[in-house]
Amino acid sequence: MATTILRLDPARFDPVALTPAADALERGGLVIFPTETVYGIGVNLDDPKAVERLYLLKGRPTEKQLTLHLPDAAALAQVIDSKNIPPAARRLIRRYWPGPLTLVFATRDGATLGVRVPRHEVAQALLARARCRVGGTSANLSGAEPAVDGAGLAPFQGHVDVLIDAGPARHKKSSTVVSAAGPRLRILREGAIDRRLIDEQSYLGVLFVCTGNTCRSPMAATIFAELIARQNGVKASEIEEAIGYRVQSAGTGASPGFDMTMNSRRALRELGYTDRQHASQPLTRTLVEESDRIYAMTEAHRERVLELSPDAAERLELLDPSGGEIDDPIAGDLPVYRNCARRIEEGLRKRANEIEPVTS
Repeated sequence: MATTILRLDPARFDPVALTPAADALERGGLVIFPTETVYGIGVNLDDPKAVERLYLLKGRPTEKQLTLHLPDAAALAQVIDSKNIPPAARRLIRRYWPGPLTLVFATRDGATLGVRVPRHEVAQALLARARCRVGGTSANLSGAEPAVDGAGLAPFQGHVDVLIDAGPARHKKSSTVVSAAGPRLRILREGAIDRRLIDEQSYLGVLFVCTGNTCRSPMAATIFAELIARQNGVKASEIEEAIGYRVQSAGTGASPGFDMTMNSRRALRELGYTDRQHASQPLTRTLVEESDRIYAMTEAHRERVLELSPDAAERLELLDPSGGEIDDPIAGDLPVYRNCARRIEEGLRKRANEIEPVTS
């Protein structure tokens, strides 16, 4: 077969030049396209015969799925339910999409799907013009090294419909593949993004919310951190590094930089908890979106969280497992704080058993 070859400069090209490639994809053709990592072969995911042709060309085992390629991160909402995008994955998306990262998500039907948003001008323009879901895999025969420049694409001439040569790939290394389909991130393939950078985003974020962030929520954060630490045989100051918890607190009406109230610290010491350093902070949408579990003291706090991020509903509960509200002890005497701390502790002893660590 004749292969149409398009030679494009990523810094200066007319997206209209990609029309033959976009048309070929829609018709069930195979298209080689550039990314910042390696060259890929694209296909219409909804055309079974085209997909079969791609597998035969590569000699690729059929149990290996193709990766869905999207023009931008916003398009993810069209293919993956928001409830199947955990906060850790959202953190990676904000930092690395577009970029050399493939994320594997659980789908509506209980299967999994790898998704990628490449950081390459030509690839993004092609994906935006394509009128179909574009699946992709690296441009190589199964078991061989992926093509990273035009020379590596020579074996495919006469076997694909369109070949886009846009010069050498930037990274010359495959994307890093991370599973976000389970309770914690799992690296399936190391690639252009270092494992350490992925691990930095792999914590389980627990956020406690009250009003001023000087009484209830910092007491809750202190108690929770120590309960988790005791369960896992580490110090409370080590829980993020050792077992993957990041525990924070915030207030819906908080001013930044204030310490816990003295009576809060006294009540904690009476219950046997070690003081934590604390500086109050306002509740923000970023804090909400980066938290895997959110516990509010009252219904008003819960409603404020949802105003900032409606998608947080499935990660948000009142701290009291029975659904009761925990009143603000501010301006009360030590016995009032003591009772508040005990009630928080009672709820957290139950909550601590609900949450599994991110790392092991």
